[in-house]
Amino acid sequence: MKSILKYCTTSFLMVFTVTVHAQNAELYQNKIHHYHSMKNTGSIVMLSGIPVGIAGGIIYSNGLKKYNDPAGYDELESYFQIPAGIVITALGGTAFIGGLVLNIIGNKKMIEYQKKLKNLKLGTYCSPKAIGLSITYTF
Repeated sequence: MKSILKYCTTSFLMVFTVTVHAQNAELYQNKIHHYHSMKNTGSIVMLSGIPVGIAGGIIYSNGLKKYNDPAGYDELESYFQIPAGIVITALGGTAFIGGLVLNIIGNKKMIEYQKKLKNLKLGTYCSPKAIGLSITYTF
């Protein structure tokens, strides 16, 4: 009777531990995937902000050049180019900074959950006196 009770208890604990381990591993895998996507999105936004900022700077400098050149001065064209260049440069800078923040946060969290997944281990042990399952989490 004792051996049957011991076997049932051990079996229950093994199944419960395996289920909890699988749930945690799946949760960590999902989070790793989510933060990897966040990191990639940040890279794309950051890299797209660079040419937008450069284009804004070019538009701004062309507007200033036309504004300061009395022979080629077109008031209406330079009137729109200077503020448009400032706005486009600001958008490019904002995209670059926002993408950089997304990239850094996504990378940091992705590494954090990869370490958690690596530190969570499931094992079994079998000896003449005991049979069991071990779950190890390393901090």
